[in-house]
Amino acid sequence: MSTTDLVKSEAQQLDAYIRNAECLADANLLPPAYRKNPANILLAIQTGAPLGFTAMQSISGIHIISGKPTMSADMMAAAVRRAGHKLRIEADDTQATAILIRSDDPDFEFKSVWTMERARRAGLMSNPSWRKYPAAMLKSRAITEVARQGANDALYGVIYSPEELGETVNEAGDVITGHVQVETTQPTPPAPEPEQQGELVITSEQQELIDRYAVTLNLDRETVLATSAWVENVKQNKRTWDWDSMPASTADKLIAYLHERWVEKYPEAQQEQPDTAFIDAEVVEDEQ
Repeated sequence: MSTTDLVKSEAQQLDAYIRNAECLADANLLPPAYRKNPANILLAIQTGAPLGFTAMQSISGIHIISGKPTMSADMMAAAVRRAGHKLRIEADDTQATAILIRSDDPDFEFKSVWTMERARRAGLMSNPSWRKYPAAMLKSRAITEVARQGANDALYGVIYSPEELGETVNEAGDVITGHVQVETTQPTPPAPEPEQQGELVITSEQQELIDRYAVTLNLDRETVLATSAWVENVKQNKRTWDWDSMPASTADKLIAYLHERWVEKYPEAQQEQPDTAFIDAEVVEDEQ
């Protein structure tokens, strides 16, 4: 094929991608980032095409985080295997091991091992996904790390998962930050724990409740931590706690403040049966 023919073929392919993106943009079943946005759809399609993914696979599985394309560990594993390399995975609730053997170098093994202790040392436990789906997160990290080590060329630059760039994901690795449906029943702050000697630290129940408020109010983790300093009348740079070491008393004050904000934003929450359509509409509007 001559250079002219190649350029013509690529132009025709791009034109087909553009027309496909324009048609898909009107679908209301698309993720919010793609609705009425053919440019975003085109970006996802062209990112996934070299990896061998269809348009719908790319739209569903490729997420642009802070300008960087990402994909789930499962999609990354599929790309590695499609390139002809072997990928073996062993995982449980405490450890995950991924081994990659390249097709052009079958005598060498690339290996990645992730444990809960390693995750804690890396500071990953502040992400709700790690507390909810530890086994899935360990497996995901092992796959993405070994893929970068041994088959970077098969990933065409899409070398991170959304979770590795700070996004909250579900068990399958799909992004849920900003797409979570708001619970329509009013959260009830937990009863204060009995006083004990020494200072109590934040409990898992308090962390879960704060996460629920944060999702509802579209607050990220840094904003929540800054707010915890504010409710204690402490300057942000003087804050001595992080997410896992926050005093329980501070967590209670933070919950009370977030609860007030939540009621202000959703006054229907004070009713026994709030208008769910109104709340869901607010979330969709925020996403767009």
